[in-house]
Amino acid sequence: MIFVGCNTKSDLEPKVNNEKKSGYVESEIPSDNLLIWKILDTTSLMANFVLDLEKMHQFETTEEHLDFVKDLLHTWEPPIKTKPQYSKEEAIQTLTSIHKFLKKQDYKLKDYHPTLNMSISYKYFDCDVLSIFYKTLAEQYQLPIECVYSPKHLSILWKDAENEIYWETTSGKEVNRKYYLSKYKLNDKEAEESGILRSLNRKEMAAIVLHNLARAKFAKKEYDKSLRIVYQSLKMFPELPENHLLLGRIFAGKEDYNNAEFSYKMYLDEIPHKEAEKELTDMFVKIGCLEPYVCCQGKGNDDPTDSIMPR
Repeated sequence: MIFVGCNTKSDLEPKVNNEKKSGYVESEIPSDNLLIWKILDTTSLMANFVLDLEKMHQFETTEEHLDFVKDLLHTWEPPIKTKPQYSKEEAIQTLTSIHKFLKKQDYKLKDYHPTLNMSISYKYFDCDVLSIFYKTLAEQYQLPIECVYSPKHLSILWKDAENEIYWETTSGKEVNRKYYLSKYKLNDKEAEESGILRSLNRKEMAAIVLHNLARAKFAKKEYDKSLRIVYQSLKMFPELPENHLLLGRIFAGKEDYNNAEFSYKMYLDEIPHKEAEKELTDMFVKIGCLEPYVCCQGKGNDDPTDSIMPR
């Protein structure tokens, strides 16, 4: 990828501004060590783990949210008794059963909603929320289900000794791996190197949750809080490119244009994204740059981040 812009330095290192803003309390963000201890506690099912992370970052978690998760766990029963190995038909039957069960929760699909507690309160679910619920039920009943990352999107993978089934939680349908590779114009090696279609461990899931929390703070223009949370996310999942896009937007909001440009470019070097390109161009125009941003990519001008259900 070739960049043309006002600042072509490649050694910029975004730093948290140490200046304390009015009303900003540093202790509102939990320490990295405390987060690691929470991640290591695997006794908590995924949805409860996410709600705990939200509570640790001063997002309101109430009994209503915990009871919703508890009801999911007590209401759904797998159509096939838990066993060491499933046929593909049994796996599909189980996944379809979860999809139909969640549909009964009377939710509306929304492209992006930042926190699980707000999603539960307003019944607006997206790919992240649905994947978290699939994973929660899977942990309860020892089902071989993993959350899978692709740009601005989460889906799930049923993976055991006999099966590898990619599943879209928003549509409740199986999707072939080749579909994703074609969509993002990757071969298997490139997908592995980029982290796309990787199965996420709990630490990486925490990073995605933290990214969403940082987005929620950014939406309220709480830039310093958003910055600290997104740095926590970066430490846990350095390959997550969406963090660099969010950093670009945060730094632009703080009028730190050098670091904003650097962060946007780190994102666009991984993921072609028309909206991000426009934001960077608009920023250059705002600061009086004579030469607007140009992104030249050999694979064409398609934007592969228009995913099935983007955040």
